[in-house]
Amino acid sequence: MPTDTEVLLARIERERYRLRRARQAMDGLLAQLPDLGRAVHPQIMTTIGQADGELDALAGRARRYGVNTARLEEAAARTEATTRVVDEAFALATGTLARSWGLDDGACTEADRLIAELAGRLDNGLARPTVPGDVEFLHRAAYVIRRRVPDHGVWDLPVMAHEFGHVLTMQFDLYDPVTNTARPLGAEALGTWPGYSAQQAEELFCDIFATYATGPAYPCTMILHRLDPVSDATGGPAGTHPPDAVRAAVVLETLHQLTVREPAEGRYRMAHEQLTSAWNALREHVSASAKLSTAQESTVRLQVTGTLGLLGRRAQPLRYEWRNAVLRQLDQALAAGGKPDTETGYQIRDVLTVAWLSRLDATGARPAPEHLETWARALI
Repeated sequence: MPTDTEVLLARIERERYRLRRARQAMDGLLAQLPDLGRAVHPQIMTTIGQADGELDALAGRARRYGVNTARLEEAAARTEATTRVVDEAFALATGTLARSWGLDDGACTEADRLIAELAGRLDNGLARPTVPGDVEFLHRAAYVIRRRVPDHGVWDLPVMAHEFGHVLTMQFDLYDPVTNTARPLGAEALGTWPGYSAQQAEELFCDIFATYATGPAYPCTMILHRLDPVSDATGGPAGTHPPDAVRAAVVLETLHQLTVREPAEGRYRMAHEQLTSAWNALREHVSASAKLSTAQESTVRLQVTGTLGLLGRRAQPLRYEWRNAVLRQLDQALAAGGKPDTETGYQIRDVLTVAWLSRLDATGARPAPEHLETWARALI
Protein backbone atom coordinates (compact mmCIF):
# COMPACT_ATOMS: atom_id res chain seq x y z
CA MET A 1 0.00 0.00 0.00
CA PRO A 2 1.46 3.41 -0.96
CA THR A 3 2.37 5.77 1.83
CA ASP A 4 0.90 9.23 2.16
CA THR A 5 4.17 10.71 0.84
CA GLU A 6 4.10 8.45 -2.21
CA VAL A 7 0.50 9.42 -2.96
CA LEU A 8 1.30 13.13 -2.71
CA LEU A 9 4.41 12.79 -4.88
CA ALA A 10 2.43 10.88 -7.51
CA ARG A 11 -0.18 13.63 -7.62
CA ILE A 12 2.48 16.27 -7.99
CA GLU A 13 4.09 14.34 -10.84
CA ARG A 14 0.73 14.07 -12.65
CA GLU A 15 0.35 17.85 -12.47
CA ARG A 16 3.87 18.36 -13.77
CA TYR A 17 3.00 16.01 -16.66
CA ARG A 18 0.06 18.28 -17.54
CA LEU A 19 2.41 21.25 -17.59
CA ARG A 20 4.79 19.40 -19.90
CA ARG A 21 1.89 18.76 -22.28
CA ALA A 22 1.01 22.45 -22.17
CA ARG A 23 4.64 23.31 -22.96
CA GLN A 24 4.57 20.92 -25.92
CA ALA A 25 1.38 22.53 -27.22
CA MET A 26 2.93 25.99 -27.10
CA ASP A 27 6.17 24.78 -28.73
CA GLY A 28 4.10 23.19 -31.50
CA LEU A 29 2.21 26.44 -31.96
CA LEU A 30 5.49 28.34 -32.27
CA ALA A 31 6.77 25.86 -34.86
CA GLN A 32 3.60 25.86 -37.01
CA LEU A 33 2.68 29.54 -36.76
CA PRO A 34 5.89 31.45 -36.01
CA ASP A 35 4.45 34.97 -36.22
CA LEU A 36 1.52 34.41 -33.90
CA GLY A 37 3.48 31.95 -31.82
CA ARG A 38 6.21 34.47 -31.03
CA ALA A 39 3.57 36.87 -29.75
CA VAL A 40 2.10 34.46 -27.20
CA HIS A 41 4.93 32.00 -26.48
CA PRO A 42 7.34 33.78 -24.09
CA GLN A 43 4.84 34.92 -21.45
CA ILE A 44 2.92 31.65 -21.18
CA MET A 45 6.14 29.61 -21.16
CA THR A 46 7.41 31.70 -18.25
CA THR A 47 4.15 31.05 -16.40
CA ILE A 48 4.36 27.31 -17.11
CA GLY A 49 7.95 27.28 -15.85
CA GLN A 50 6.99 29.06 -12.65
CA ALA A 51 4.13 26.65 -11.98
CA ASP A 52 6.41 23.67 -12.62
CA GLY A 53 9.12 25.07 -10.35
CA GLU A 54 6.67 25.53 -7.51
CA LEU A 55 5.46 21.94 -7.85
CA ASP A 56 9.03 20.68 -7.92
CA ALA A 57 9.82 22.61 -4.75
CA LEU A 58 6.74 21.15 -3.05
CA ALA A 59 7.82 17.65 -4.05
CA GLY A 60 11.24 18.29 -2.55
CA ARG A 61 9.74 19.36 0.77
CA ALA A 62 7.46 16.30 0.80
CA ARG A 63 10.39 13.94 0.22
CA ARG A 64 12.46 15.58 2.94
CA TYR A 65 9.89 16.34 5.60
CA GLY A 66 6.92 14.11 4.77
CA VAL A 67 3.23 15.03 4.53
CA ASN A 68 1.37 17.45 6.76
CA THR A 69 -1.79 19.55 6.50
CA ALA A 70 -0.01 22.57 5.07
CA ARG A 71 1.55 20.55 2.25
CA LEU A 72 -1.74 18.91 1.36
CA GLU A 73 -3.41 22.33 1.22
CA GLU A 74 -0.56 23.68 -0.90
CA ALA A 75 -0.87 20.71 -3.24
CA ALA A 76 -4.57 21.44 -3.72
CA ALA A 77 -3.83 25.11 -4.45
CA ARG A 78 -1.03 24.17 -6.88
CA THR A 79 -3.38 21.78 -8.67
CA GLU A 80 -5.91 24.58 -9.21
CA ALA A 81 -3.13 26.88 -10.42
CA THR A 82 -1.91 24.21 -12.84
CA THR A 83 -5.41 23.82 -14.24
CA ARG A 84 -5.62 27.56 -14.91
CA VAL A 85 -2.24 27.60 -16.65
CA VAL A 86 -2.92 24.48 -18.72
CA ASP A 87 -6.40 25.67 -19.71
CA GLU A 88 -4.96 29.01 -20.85
CA ALA A 89 -2.17 27.36 -22.85
CA PHE A 90 -4.55 25.07 -24.73
CA ALA A 91 -7.10 27.84 -25.23
CA LEU A 92 -4.35 29.98 -26.75
CA ALA A 93 -3.17 27.14 -28.96
CA THR A 94 -6.63 26.25 -30.25
CA GLY A 95 -7.69 29.89 -30.56
CA THR A 96 -4.59 30.79 -32.55
CA LEU A 97 -5.07 27.81 -34.84
CA ALA A 98 -8.74 28.72 -35.32
CA ARG A 99 -7.71 32.22 -36.26
CA SER A 100 -5.10 30.95 -38.71
CA TRP A 101 -7.76 28.85 -40.41
CA GLY A 102 -10.07 31.86 -40.75
CA LEU A 103 -12.75 30.55 -38.41
CA ASP A 104 -13.08 34.01 -36.84
CA ASP A 105 -13.90 35.59 -40.24
CA GLY A 106 -11.18 38.18 -39.82
CA ALA A 107 -12.50 39.50 -36.49
CA CYS A 108 -9.15 39.16 -34.73
CA THR A 109 -7.30 40.90 -37.55
CA GLU A 110 -9.67 43.86 -37.16
CA ALA A 111 -9.11 43.78 -33.40
CA ASP A 112 -5.33 43.69 -33.89
CA ARG A 113 -5.52 46.75 -36.11
CA LEU A 114 -7.58 48.76 -33.63
CA ILE A 115 -5.32 47.79 -30.73
CA ALA A 116 -2.22 48.64 -32.78
CA GLU A 117 -3.77 52.00 -33.63
CA LEU A 118 -4.28 52.76 -29.94
CA ALA A 119 -0.89 51.45 -28.85
CA GLY A 120 0.86 53.43 -31.55
CA ARG A 121 -0.24 56.67 -29.93
CA LEU A 122 1.80 55.84 -26.83
CA ASP A 123 4.13 52.90 -27.35
CA ASN A 124 3.95 50.24 -30.09
CA GLY A 125 5.21 47.74 -27.55
CA LEU A 126 1.84 47.94 -25.76
CA ALA A 127 0.05 46.26 -28.67
CA ARG A 128 -1.21 42.81 -27.77
CA PRO A 129 -2.33 40.05 -30.17
CA THR A 130 -5.88 38.74 -30.14
CA VAL A 131 -7.26 35.25 -30.43
CA PRO A 132 -10.88 34.02 -30.59
CA GLY A 133 -12.62 33.27 -27.31
CA ASP A 134 -16.05 32.89 -25.76
CA VAL A 135 -15.80 36.28 -23.98
CA GLU A 136 -13.57 39.33 -24.25
CA PHE A 137 -10.79 39.63 -21.72
CA LEU A 138 -7.07 40.12 -21.27
CA HIS A 139 -5.52 37.00 -19.79
CA ARG A 140 -2.67 37.94 -17.46
CA ALA A 141 -0.86 34.60 -17.86
CA ALA A 142 -0.15 35.08 -21.56
CA TYR A 143 -0.88 38.79 -21.93
CA VAL A 144 -3.12 38.05 -24.92
CA ILE A 145 -6.52 39.62 -25.61
CA ARG A 146 -9.49 37.42 -26.41
CA ARG A 147 -12.21 38.62 -28.74
CA ARG A 148 -15.60 36.98 -28.45
CA VAL A 149 -16.30 35.01 -31.62
CA PRO A 150 -18.79 35.24 -33.10
CA ASP A 151 -19.90 38.63 -31.84
CA HIS A 152 -21.75 41.52 -33.51
CA GLY A 153 -18.97 42.29 -35.96
CA VAL A 154 -18.02 45.92 -36.48
CA TRP A 155 -20.53 47.00 -33.83
CA ASP A 156 -18.65 45.13 -31.12
CA LEU A 157 -15.16 46.12 -32.23
CA PRO A 158 -15.04 49.10 -29.79
CA VAL A 159 -15.01 46.59 -26.92
CA MET A 160 -11.37 45.93 -27.84
CA ALA A 161 -10.59 49.45 -26.61
CA HIS A 162 -11.91 48.38 -23.19
CA GLU A 163 -9.58 45.38 -23.23
CA PHE A 164 -6.66 47.61 -24.22
CA GLY A 165 -7.52 49.65 -21.13
CA HIS A 166 -6.55 46.59 -19.07
CA VAL A 167 -3.16 46.64 -20.78
CA LEU A 168 -2.71 50.24 -19.64
CA THR A 169 -3.58 49.41 -16.04
CA MET A 170 -0.59 47.07 -16.05
CA GLN A 171 1.67 49.82 -17.39
CA PHE A 172 0.60 52.89 -15.44
CA ASP A 173 2.02 53.72 -12.05
CA LEU A 174 0.74 56.59 -9.94
CA TYR A 175 3.11 58.64 -7.81
CA ASP A 176 2.08 58.87 -4.16
CA PRO A 177 3.68 61.96 -2.56
CA VAL A 178 2.80 60.75 0.94
CA THR A 179 4.89 57.59 0.74
CA ASN A 180 7.17 58.84 -2.07
CA THR A 181 6.47 55.66 -4.01
CA ALA A 182 4.69 54.62 -7.20
CA ARG A 183 1.43 52.70 -6.83
CA PRO A 184 0.15 50.32 -9.51
CA LEU A 185 -2.95 51.83 -11.10
CA GLY A 186 -4.90 48.63 -11.58
CA ALA A 187 -4.19 46.88 -8.30
CA GLU A 188 -4.29 49.74 -5.81
CA ALA A 189 -5.29 53.18 -7.05
CA LEU A 190 -8.52 51.96 -8.63
CA GLY A 191 -9.53 50.19 -5.44
CA THR A 192 -10.84 53.49 -4.11
CA TRP A 193 -14.19 53.30 -5.95
CA PRO A 194 -16.63 53.06 -3.02
CA GLY A 195 -18.41 49.74 -2.71
CA TYR A 196 -16.47 47.91 -5.40
CA SER A 197 -13.47 45.62 -5.46
CA ALA A 198 -10.23 46.64 -7.20
CA GLN A 199 -11.13 44.28 -10.05
CA GLN A 200 -14.55 45.88 -10.51
CA ALA A 201 -13.02 49.35 -10.29
CA GLU A 202 -10.58 48.40 -13.02
CA GLU A 203 -13.51 47.41 -15.25
CA LEU A 204 -15.05 50.83 -14.67
CA PHE A 205 -11.73 52.50 -15.46
CA CYS A 206 -11.62 50.56 -18.74
CA ASP A 207 -15.18 51.68 -19.56
CA ILE A 208 -14.10 55.30 -19.07
CA PHE A 209 -10.91 54.77 -21.05
CA ALA A 210 -12.72 53.09 -23.97
CA THR A 211 -15.10 56.06 -24.20
CA TYR A 212 -12.16 58.47 -23.95
CA ALA A 213 -10.35 56.62 -26.75
CA THR A 214 -13.25 55.95 -29.15
CA GLY A 215 -15.69 58.80 -28.54
CA PRO A 216 -19.32 57.73 -29.01
CA ALA A 217 -18.51 54.32 -30.52
CA TYR A 218 -17.93 52.44 -27.25
CA PRO A 219 -20.97 53.92 -25.46
CA CYS A 220 -23.08 53.01 -28.51
CA THR A 221 -21.90 49.41 -28.30
CA MET A 222 -22.53 49.16 -24.57
CA ILE A 223 -25.86 50.99 -24.39
CA LEU A 224 -27.43 49.59 -27.57
CA HIS A 225 -25.97 46.07 -27.61
CA ARG A 226 -24.44 44.95 -24.36
CA LEU A 227 -25.70 46.30 -21.06
CA ASP A 228 -28.79 44.81 -19.41
CA PRO A 229 -31.30 47.54 -18.44
CA VAL A 230 -33.11 45.31 -15.92
CA SER A 231 -30.05 44.18 -13.95
CA ASP A 232 -29.85 45.07 -10.26
CA ALA A 233 -27.95 48.31 -9.62
CA THR A 234 -26.94 47.35 -6.09
CA GLY A 235 -24.50 44.54 -6.77
CA GLY A 236 -21.68 44.01 -4.29
CA PRO A 237 -17.93 43.49 -4.60
CA ALA A 238 -18.16 39.73 -5.08
CA GLY A 239 -18.62 39.67 -8.87
CA THR A 240 -15.94 40.22 -11.49
CA HIS A 241 -17.84 43.15 -13.01
CA PRO A 242 -19.87 45.98 -11.49
CA PRO A 243 -23.64 46.20 -12.18
CA ASP A 244 -24.64 47.02 -15.74
CA ALA A 245 -26.66 49.99 -14.50
CA VAL A 246 -23.50 51.50 -13.02
CA ARG A 247 -21.51 50.81 -16.17
CA ALA A 248 -24.19 52.51 -18.27
CA ALA A 249 -24.09 55.55 -16.01
CA VAL A 250 -20.30 55.62 -16.28
CA VAL A 251 -20.12 55.58 -20.10
CA LEU A 252 -22.91 58.14 -20.43
CA GLU A 253 -21.32 60.43 -17.85
CA THR A 254 -17.95 60.07 -19.57
CA LEU A 255 -19.48 61.02 -22.91
CA HIS A 256 -21.22 63.95 -21.23
CA GLN A 257 -18.00 65.24 -19.69
CA LEU A 258 -16.18 64.90 -23.00
CA THR A 259 -18.96 67.02 -24.48
CA VAL A 260 -18.44 69.67 -21.82
CA ARG A 261 -14.71 69.65 -22.46
CA GLU A 262 -15.31 70.11 -26.19
CA PRO A 263 -18.16 72.64 -26.27
CA ALA A 264 -17.55 73.50 -29.93
CA GLU A 265 -18.32 69.94 -31.01
CA GLY A 266 -22.08 69.51 -30.98
CA ARG A 267 -22.01 65.96 -32.33
CA TYR A 268 -20.70 64.59 -29.03
CA ARG A 269 -23.63 66.27 -27.33
CA MET A 270 -26.11 64.89 -29.84
CA ALA A 271 -24.78 61.34 -29.45
CA HIS A 272 -24.99 61.64 -25.67
CA GLU A 273 -28.60 62.84 -25.85
CA GLN A 274 -29.59 60.06 -28.26
CA LEU A 275 -28.00 57.32 -26.15
CA THR A 276 -29.38 58.72 -22.90
CA SER A 277 -32.84 58.85 -24.43
CA ALA A 278 -32.57 55.25 -25.68
CA TRP A 279 -31.34 53.97 -22.29
CA ASN A 280 -34.01 55.85 -20.37
CA ALA A 281 -36.70 54.47 -22.67
CA LEU A 282 -35.55 50.93 -21.88
CA ARG A 283 -35.44 51.66 -18.18
CA GLU A 284 -39.04 52.84 -18.04
CA HIS A 285 -39.85 49.13 -17.77
CA VAL A 286 -37.51 48.20 -14.90
CA SER A 287 -37.98 47.88 -11.16
CA ALA A 288 -36.65 50.32 -8.58
CA SER A 289 -33.74 47.98 -7.75
CA ALA A 290 -32.34 48.52 -11.25
CA LYS A 291 -32.05 52.28 -10.79
CA LEU A 292 -29.07 54.10 -9.33
CA SER A 293 -29.48 56.01 -6.09
CA THR A 294 -28.63 59.70 -5.84
CA ALA A 295 -25.46 58.75 -3.95
CA GLN A 296 -24.42 56.33 -6.69
CA GLU A 297 -24.96 58.96 -9.38
CA SER A 298 -22.86 61.45 -7.42
CA THR A 299 -20.06 58.91 -7.02
CA VAL A 300 -20.11 58.16 -10.75
CA ARG A 301 -19.68 61.86 -11.56
CA LEU A 302 -16.77 62.23 -9.15
CA GLN A 303 -14.99 59.09 -10.32
CA VAL A 304 -15.40 59.90 -14.01
CA THR A 305 -14.07 63.40 -13.41
CA GLY A 306 -11.02 62.08 -11.59
CA THR A 307 -10.30 59.35 -14.13
CA LEU A 308 -10.58 61.71 -17.09
CA GLY A 309 -8.12 63.99 -15.32
CA LEU A 310 -5.72 61.07 -14.94
CA LEU A 311 -6.09 60.09 -18.59
CA GLY A 312 -5.50 63.67 -19.63
CA ARG A 313 -2.19 63.60 -17.78
CA ARG A 314 -1.03 60.08 -18.62
CA ALA A 315 -2.72 59.11 -21.90
CA GLN A 316 -3.72 62.33 -23.62
CA PRO A 317 -2.50 61.14 -27.08
CA LEU A 318 -5.11 58.37 -26.89
CA ARG A 319 -8.05 60.75 -26.60
CA TYR A 320 -10.31 60.42 -29.63
CA GLU A 321 -9.86 63.45 -31.83
CA TRP A 322 -13.05 64.57 -33.54
CA ARG A 323 -12.07 65.67 -37.06
CA ASN A 324 -15.09 67.02 -38.91
CA ALA A 325 -13.54 67.00 -42.39
CA VAL A 326 -12.43 63.37 -42.10
CA LEU A 327 -15.75 62.23 -40.67
CA ARG A 328 -17.70 63.98 -43.42
CA GLN A 329 -15.66 62.22 -46.11
CA LEU A 330 -16.11 58.87 -44.41
CA ASP A 331 -19.84 59.47 -44.02
CA GLN A 332 -20.14 60.21 -47.74
CA ALA A 333 -18.05 57.15 -48.60
CA LEU A 334 -20.16 54.84 -46.43
CA ALA A 335 -23.40 56.27 -47.78
CA ALA A 336 -22.22 55.74 -51.37
CA GLY A 337 -20.56 52.39 -50.75
CA GLY A 338 -17.20 53.69 -51.89
CA LYS A 339 -13.88 54.76 -50.49
CA PRO A 340 -12.81 58.20 -49.28
CA ASP A 341 -9.96 60.22 -50.70
CA THR A 342 -6.71 58.36 -50.06
CA GLU A 343 -5.33 61.53 -48.47
CA THR A 344 -8.02 61.54 -45.79
CA GLY A 345 -5.80 59.81 -43.25
CA TYR A 346 -8.72 58.28 -41.40
CA GLN A 347 -8.38 55.95 -38.44
CA ILE A 348 -10.36 52.84 -37.50
CA ARG A 349 -11.93 54.85 -34.70
CA ASP A 350 -13.21 57.34 -37.29
CA VAL A 351 -14.88 54.52 -39.23
CA LEU A 352 -16.52 53.19 -36.06
CA THR A 353 -17.72 56.67 -35.14
CA VAL A 354 -19.31 57.33 -38.52
CA ALA A 355 -20.89 53.88 -38.72
CA TRP A 356 -22.44 54.18 -35.27
CA LEU A 357 -23.62 57.75 -35.83
CA SER A 358 -25.30 56.61 -39.03
CA ARG A 359 -27.23 54.04 -37.02
CA LEU A 360 -28.08 56.57 -34.31
CA ASP A 361 -29.47 58.96 -36.91
CA ALA A 362 -31.44 56.27 -38.75
CA THR A 363 -35.23 56.48 -38.64
CA GLY A 364 -38.07 54.63 -40.30
CA ALA A 365 -38.16 57.29 -42.98
CA ARG A 366 -34.38 57.35 -43.42
CA PRO A 367 -32.88 53.97 -42.49
CA ALA A 368 -29.15 53.32 -42.33
CA PRO A 369 -27.64 52.03 -45.59
CA GLU A 370 -27.98 48.26 -45.96
CA HIS A 371 -24.32 47.91 -46.87
CA LEU A 372 -23.13 49.96 -43.88
CA GLU A 373 -21.35 47.18 -41.99
CA THR A 374 -19.86 45.64 -45.14
CA TRP A 375 -18.29 48.91 -46.25
CA ALA A 376 -17.21 49.80 -42.72
CA ARG A 377 -15.32 46.51 -42.57
CA ALA A 378 -13.77 47.23 -45.95
CA LEU A 379 -12.53 50.61 -44.70
CA ILE A 380 -11.12 49.03 -41.58
